[in-house]
Amino acid sequence: GFEGQDGLACTACVMGKYKGVNGSGSCSDCGAGTYLNVTGGSVCVGCPTNTDSLVAGDAITDCICNVGFEGWDGAACTACSEGTYKLVNGSGACSDCAAGTYLNKTEGSGCLSCPSHTYSLMGSDDISDCICNVGFEGQDGLACTACVMGKYKGVNGSGSCSDCGAGTYLNVTGGSVCVGCPTNTDSLVAGDAITDCICNVG
Repeated sequence: GFEGQDGLACTACVMGKYKGVNGSGSCSDCGAGTYLNVTGGSVCVGCPTNTDSLVAGDAITDCICNVGFEGWDGAACTACSEGTYKLVNGSGACSDCAAGTYLNKTEGSGCLSCPSHTYSLMGSDDISDCICNVGFEGQDGLACTACVMGKYKGVNGSGSCSDCGAGTYLNVTGGSVCVGCPTNTDSLVAGDAITDCICNVG
């Protein structure tokens, strides 16, 4: 715990440094993940669980939460739960995954994007939370396909697109609502162009 030259007075290692053997020579920095908050130390102290420190840490508060863990400086940290993440070292809480993403593991540093044309709520913890957007059909957790012209889907979720009703049409893909035919015209089911609307009898 002391440094100097043989035959001369020696000096205590400062906090954050140690010397574990007798003899001349210099004190060494405590390694990453350790600290030493006393002078004249011969061994550094390991940081609490799921924390880390830079080289030469001289206080337990130099031990900060790892990425994917939450808590306070100098204390053991807890893993982010599924559906939450933390992408930087340090104190503070994990954050919910944003809408349109999910995370199905703990200790997360980032969330995963939902498949194409699907959506999820904040804090989603499984790919099955990603459901088809309005105007798209398919199964939860899989990429969804746009409704073809003449069909629509007005709600989020799994399931199939529906035919536009008689007297309506839809001339775009991915539609959520069908368009009414002009006055005194009518169309068959699943009309996909305004020209499907033809004049009524009389």
